[in-house]
Amino acid sequence: MGPPSSASSQPATPKVTLAEASEVRALDANIYSANFHKAFRIAMVPHGGYVATCFLRVAALHLRRSSRDQPDTMTAHLEYLDRTEVGPAIFVVEEMKAGRQTTVLQITLYQARDGVKNPLPTSAPWLPADGTAKREVVAFVKNTDFDKLEGLTLKTGFKLEPPPDAMPPSLARMRQGHDPLWCRYPAPAHHRALTQPAFKALEYYSPRAESKAGPTAAAGLLDRWIRFANGERFTRRISGFRGRRVAHDRRVLPPGPATYGR
Repeated sequence: MGPPSSASSQPATPKVTLAEASEVRALDANIYSANFHKAFRIAMVPHGGYVATCFLRVAALHLRRSSRDQPDTMTAHLEYLDRTEVGPAIFVVEEMKAGRQTTVLQITLYQARDGVKNPLPTSAPWLPADGTAKREVVAFVKNTDFDKLEGLTLKTGFKLEPPPDAMPPSLARMRQGHDPLWCRYPAPAHHRALTQPAFKALEYYSPRAESKAGPTAAAGLLDRWIRFANGERFTRRISGFRGRRVAHDRRVLPPGPATYGR
């Protein structure tokens, strides 16, 4: 992973926002559609965090349409069973456990096996009658309404390690290259993942050596600030994308017996 740099070279910015590319539409009481955009792909496959964002938006829309109105995701477990593709997608929702405070949904993503020769139907029943649609991702999602939750607040021994710098980070200063503790992290030539469209949607910032979170702060620590290159804001409805945005570098992990297992 080379050293951080304040280089100002700007990657190509997707013309579509993530909010637009992850838009979902209700087709029936429990069936929803999306159209996976090429701007958020790795090679020819929609990025997993982008797909997850669509799942969370399906869950929020489904429960906003119900009397429970629980738009906020508490937990989500997704299993990627088959490769997704750019193009139309259908989500089928099953309510596994409906409650006053939380609801658990099972959501299944389908796409056509051959979107050119045999595209998905454009009217009900929305999936091919012959059962040839490809089941690609299955998710269990638990939703609630965060604004209505109440509970205990307990003291803990938690503290930030390493401790925060005295000067708070500023994304405005970072973008201009004027922040004394953080700088733009350019995509290294050898890091192919960061050259893919899904990663070009973001700008990455790394701590300089002068920061307490700098390269030698702690073994196994990878600290980043991220922002959308086009100025789009992160919101709850697109939070699934944020969780898988940093390309992993094994060199920040110390080698040892537990690293590789048996």
